Amino acid sequence: MNPILKNILIFIGALIVGMLVNGGIVSLSPLLIDFPDGFDPMDQNSYEQFKDSIPNSAYILALLAHGLGTLVGAFIVAKFATTKNLWFALGIAVLFLLGGIANIAMIPGPSWFPPVDLILCYIPMGYLGWILAGSKK
Repeated sequence: MNPILKNILIFIGALIVGMLVNGGIVSLSPLLIDFPDGFDPMDQNSYEQFKDSIPNSAYILALLAHGLGTLVGAFIVAKFATTKNLWFALGIAVLFLLGGIANIAMIPGPSWFPPVDLILCYIPMGYLGWILAGSKK
């Protein structure tokens, strides 16, 4: 297979898997966290309605979801891309970062959440995924 096409397919696949990890953790959050009655973590309007009663543990779980989604996507692309795997891993991280920025713009949260999320969950996790893949080329 053409290496360029292979890299594109691996990148798209890694992005999808990372998104599934992120979404899966968020989807499981009602089983792990005692949310207020009627709150739906998959609904943006729920955050507006219940913003004062959402526990901090929900935001910590969101950090975990964002970080692990980025890490898994970056790891996969770094492990299987044929060339320039650091750039592909960081590309995954940047796309997740853009999603994180959009998320912060749309969903209210505590003041500590945006800087922690944007600084720790994306670019560092992309780089760590590259390292864990053994791709220090």
